[in-house]
Amino acid sequence: MLIRRDVADVSEALKNAPLRAVLQHWHNARGPRFLPSWSDIDPGVLRHYLPMIWSWRYDRGSDSFTGRLAGEMIVHLLGRSPRQVAMSDFFQPAHYPMIFERFKRAVSGPAILVISGPVYGYAGRCGHGERLLLPLAQDGETVDEVMGATCYEIASAADLPPFDAEAESVTAFALQADPGPASPPGGLLS
Repeated sequence: MLIRRDVADVSEALKNAPLRAVLQHWHNARGPRFLPSWSDIDPGVLRHYLPMIWSWRYDRGSDSFTGRLAGEMIVHLLGRSPRQVAMSDFFQPAHYPMIFERFKRAVSGPAILVISGPVYGYAGRCGHGERLLLPLAQDGETVDEVMGATCYEIASAADLPPFDAEAESVTAFALQADPGPASPPGGLLS
């Protein structure tokens, strides 16, 4: 689903307060720019949320993502760090196309994605949660990275049905450059 909203509406779509805090920092880090860069993100401000944050660099030439980092909660759940690993090598071949497509939506929109439902089934875990994907741009305009955060509750495999990506709810909030005074607050549209 693609909808038009400002940053307050993206925040309202999030069920988890930590994800709202990460979104708010991303929004504040933009300053007057269309998109923040990785260097605009302040780990001190996000210190309470670093364990759930991850980031993947995007290379337009090869149309591929490479892991930059993942917080310790994410690494523990996935069983390894994605740092310096190609996304296509990190995720199982059965799940990679779906994951790549979602990240590519964040890049090509550009868009903020809010995903909720079953999480980490592709990692052999069962749980329910919510994920936030946020585009970053070194030049403030052309997306070259996707950072995000994931809140989750893991249950025993007996408590949940098998992972089904179709059971996830994916909402993309498309971003548009601020055309001037008539734009909505926050300059975020989706």
